[in-house]
Amino acid sequence: MENLKVTRSSRKHWFLFCIGLAFLFLTILLSELHGTTPAYAAPGTLYVDGATGQDIPACGTMITPCQTISYTLNSRASGGDTLRVAQGTYTENLAISIGVTLEGGYESTGWSRDLAQYETIIDGSGSQPVVGDWDGKEVRKAAVINDGVEYKMWFDGVNLLSEAQVGLATSADGIAWTKYPANPVLTGAAGAWDETGEHAPFVLKEGGIYKMWYEGSNGNVRQLGYATSANGIDWTKHSGNPVLAAGPETYDQQAAGHGSVINDGGTYKLWYHAMGDQGPIIAYATSSDGMNWTKQGPVLLPEGSSWDEGGLWGPSVLKIVSTYWMWYAAQGPLGSSIGVATSADGITWTRSLANPVLTETTPIGDPHVISDGGNFKMWYSDYELGVINYAESTDGIAWTKSPGNPVLSPGTPGVWGDPVVHFEAGSDGSVLDGFTVTGGQAQFGGGIHADDSVVIQNCLIRDNFASGAPGSQGAGGVVGYGAQLTIIDSRIINNQANEGASGIRVHTGTLVLSNTIVANNHGDAGVHLNGPATLTNVTVAGNDGGILFNAPVSATLAVTNSIVYANNWSIDGPPGAGTVQATYSDIEGGWAGAGNIDADPLFVGGGDYHLQMNSPCIDTGTDTGAPDHDLDQNSRPLDGDGDGVATTDMGAYELRLYQIYLPLTLRNFTP
Repeated sequence: MENLKVTRSSRKHWFLFCIGLAFLFLTILLSELHGTTPAYAAPGTLYVDGATGQDIPACGTMITPCQTISYTLNSRASGGDTLRVAQGTYTENLAISIGVTLEGGYESTGWSRDLAQYETIIDGSGSQPVVGDWDGKEVRKAAVINDGVEYKMWFDGVNLLSEAQVGLATSADGIAWTKYPANPVLTGAAGAWDETGEHAPFVLKEGGIYKMWYEGSNGNVRQLGYATSANGIDWTKHSGNPVLAAGPETYDQQAAGHGSVINDGGTYKLWYHAMGDQGPIIAYATSSDGMNWTKQGPVLLPEGSSWDEGGLWGPSVLKIVSTYWMWYAAQGPLGSSIGVATSADGITWTRSLANPVLTETTPIGDPHVISDGGNFKMWYSDYELGVINYAESTDGIAWTKSPGNPVLSPGTPGVWGDPVVHFEAGSDGSVLDGFTVTGGQAQFGGGIHADDSVVIQNCLIRDNFASGAPGSQGAGGVVGYGAQLTIIDSRIINNQANEGASGIRVHTGTLVLSNTIVANNHGDAGVHLNGPATLTNVTVAGNDGGILFNAPVSATLAVTNSIVYANNWSIDGPPGAGTVQATYSDIEGGWAGAGNIDADPLFVGGGDYHLQMNSPCIDTGTDTGAPDHDLDQNSRPLDGDGDGVATTDMGAYELRLYQIYLPLTLRNFTP
């Protein structure tokens, strides 16, 4: 009986234990359903699903994911956490100030990951810029005449989006100016040679007619146009524009514009800013009618080890008795300043020993000088402040700045949108993995702006825009200001910057770029570097420019197994920049180094940067230091062409035989 009692008692205790355990499970479940006690699948992992999630205090579990990435970052995440984000489009602009890992490419049922199948898009188009006035960003490049009634100034007005147009202002004394209320008076024409805007006007008044020579651009080259007006407001463009085209001369193949014109005894003489294989210089041309010009060649070039060694632009020429005077802007050790030179024939020039004759603590240039009332009067641009200043001189060399400077200022400024993803200070060690980043319109980094050291991998960064100003410090795709920016297994395509790099810009720190394509971006350069960088199995192609290396002499750009081809130029850098060490790479124009070639890489084409079977880039890389896979996640190296040789290919992709024969519909999205 005693044993029976013990057995019954044990069963009773066991039963009560089971009831208690069930009650405990039920309590936990109810708590979970009420959002008070989240249950994580793994410590430090949070889940986001835009379709079914809820932004509530306890979100972030597999069962109750958060709805937006922003809420998860700001209200749920801590440093070191991982955010797993389900497929879909998230119209957000992320500001990240802690070190986190963001992973896209998940489905939200079992939270399995497939980057190709479950595309996760961060769309930054919800933060749009407010453009402001047509000249709200800066005014510059003044051209002034005194027509006997008043001073008239034509000038560049630049808006938030860096779109330049020509406006008019009037003054009784050349110092206090009133802008014409219906500005701008000259704009670019869509689809024309000057569609991206008008710049650098120069005006003469002859026989009651205002004649303007101005610089226009289609986004690739800058050329000189001509227009006339009876009142200085309503302008008729010459049907034969441009009247001075860029090239085919090599010294002005990129730019032939920003000129200064005088009518010297019936011959029009033009000194203009030229850009080509000699860098920024001043060239000369003549004409009998101001429309049909004959180029005479370069007349003023940078002088080594001088204040103007970095390049010349913005000439303003007067003929005083029998001497030509030219004031011009130049870049050198003192920054951007203004100097003067004289000539007996307008061709051979002697620089003043007093150069530079005008400097500021900020960069200045674009002088415009007239002789009026026995004095020289100059209006000039302050590039940093975006204003026009004024100075006077009795001899053209010693200048007195107006105490009322600036004499012309920008209009109402615009406001930029935010980058799609902004890694702020404190985000060191963050990782962005497996996202499409698109729709951003920001001042510096349209797609991604990194102020700390971050890693970007398995991402498609496309269709973003940045201004890049001031100082062209930004990029349409990605801009880095931290200690190191690492980008691997990614595609950076179809981004744009008006003043700055189109694809990637590393303003400070180091760039590590691997298995990545930078293609079809529009701006100054596909990749712009101000410090050391390592590029391995990278394809830079189809951009307005290739790689600009503007780094200290101590820095090295190492390029290995890469293709830099089909850009307007390949690799460039100013005098005194760091060292480029390129090996086993296909660089258009050629580059000294082991294993380098200069040959058409034979891309598949149509925006597809895979290699064709007969590409010279197949089996011509080096296995040393190469990643063990390509951008398609194929193993490296492969014997893709079936010749019995398996050596790493140049560029982001290894050739695989099946890619030649499978229909395009079976391929992943390219480039």
